[in-house]
Amino acid sequence: FTATVTGDKTLTYLLNTDPGSATTMGTVTAVAAGEIQQMNTTYWAQGTSRAVYVLELGELSVPAAVAALGGFIDEDISLGNTYQKFFSYLVPREWDTEQAFKTLANNYTSPGSLVKFFVTTTIATYDAWVSGKYPNVFAGVEAPSIGATEFSMAAPFQSSLANDPGSSNMVPPMAYRYMYGVTAYPIAGNSTLLKTLKKNHINYIGTAAEGGLSNKMLEAGHMLDGKPFNYWYSVAWCALNLELNLANEVINGSNTTVNPLY
Repeated sequence: FTATVTGDKTLTYLLNTDPGSATTMGTVTAVAAGEIQQMNTTYWAQGTSRAVYVLELGELSVPAAVAALGGFIDEDISLGNTYQKFFSYLVPREWDTEQAFKTLANNYTSPGSLVKFFVTTTIATYDAWVSGKYPNVFAGVEAPSIGATEFSMAAPFQSSLANDPGSSNMVPPMAYRYMYGVTAYPIAGNSTLLKTLKKNHINYIGTAAEGGLSNKMLEAGHMLDGKPFNYWYSVAWCALNLELNLANEVINGSNTTVNPLY
């Protein structure tokens, strides 16, 4: 049936006869429920090196779900960076045009904030994100025709979480990273559009054909403020590790009689 949503948990649809009669009970599946399956499929297509949490906010309208996420984040970061468990959030497509979500994202734009959002936007709506220049939002558009099990932004989301920096394991740029199980934005007839997207720091899936490769890859790799993802990832890494090391010195210095910390 084609139904009209009349409330957070109600809908109406036309009957062939009035008043009609119930013959078989139906079920209603929220759009976000299907997206979770798409996110899951695309996320694991990138590899299995990093686990991920699914945050269940309940059967809520988009504004209410955004508010619930805000409360969750505030609780998560309340004791500081070393106690914070979650660094980035992959959000549903329908949050793209929700003003309350833009307001939420704006709450965590300070250089010391370790909260990032991966957002799926569209050709018709991305301008509203560009004007905000959010340093903590990684926004991207999907190809016009994608597979039924695909959620394109789950690919760079996983790739960002798979980073494991160390002295012998450096972090490569986000731009041009290989992406798997995703659809490339078609180049034919879209050259001007794709240039505009990159100019405005909107990410998309492209191909590595320029390098003679058959792989799909991420184009741009930027946050909305124009800086590469790795720039803010490095800032976050420094903020986290400096706080961790400082706390280590204070705690150890408070437990020694040789050279105690005062």
